Amino acid sequence: MAFGAAVIVSIILCSSCQGSKEKPVNSQSDKEIYMVVEGKDTTAVLNLMNTYFDLLKKKDFEGAISMMKEYDVKEHTLRDVSEEIKKHYLMSLKAFSPIDYQVEQLVFLAETDCKVKYSAILFEKENDEDNRPNKMFFAVKPVRIEGQWYLTVADRDDDNTKLSDIKI
Repeated sequence: MAFGAAVIVSIILCSSCQGSKEKPVNSQSDKEIYMVVEGKDTTAVLNLMNTYFDLLKKKDFEGAISMMKEYDVKEHTLRDVSEEIKKHYLMSLKAFSPIDYQVEQLVFLAETDCKVKYSAILFEKENDEDNRPNKMFFAVKPVRIEGQWYLTVADRDDDNTKLSDIKI
């Protein structure tokens, strides 16, 4: 069922991104920048997220974390996740045993200012009246460098998140 929902979300997101669209965005320096978003961008990011989710479901936390990068805003470069962040992510990922994951929100503002909010579903609700919260929410920040998409950490303390127009 969650896979079906992910497919529906993918179709909706892809159809909303068909063709190219220019979107003006105000950056931190108040310069107007444009990002051309096409259906292939949505598809590429969703494919990365699905691979990430598959690794998490298999409890291959090291593999999932190895997909993540840190983005240096000033140098416009990617690097492997630091041992400190890796340790934090491993601890967080191992603390819970979700039954599924799903993309909740996908936001494209600029090549290096995007966000994917996703949920980890902890248990199935018994019925429609079940008011217990069953999801935890997380975010990653995809970046597009030279046409290639990468998943980067959404850490409140790094410049990639602090200087973002998108609030995590």
